[in-house]
Amino acid sequence: MLAVPDAEPIVTLARGSQAAGHAHVTVLYPFAPRWRVNQAFIAELRGVVAHQPAFRVTLSNLGTFEGTEKVTYLVPEPADPLIALTTAITQRWPRWPPY
Repeated sequence: MLAVPDAEPIVTLARGSQAAGHAHVTVLYPFAPRWRVNQAFIAELRGVVAHQPAFRVTLSNLGTFEGTEKVTYLVPEPADPLIALTTAITQRWPRWPPY
């Protein structure tokens, strides 16, 4: 997950009383179980992420995931850099594909 503290006010407003967690962008879920995450794993993840170019996205529109009204999200524009990041992580750890 990538924390997005600047989006916290709008996310809190959109969630209302159902607030759970902080404003963030989920890069890949589900991912490695906690028991698998150690210093070596984190170092390898950092290496994968470091190969991705820096990018900026704008989170200016609200959306809901298809088939549900329970999950509201901020639409990233452009989405391609986040898709590339998810793809890079999935290629390294194919046992945890995105849902």
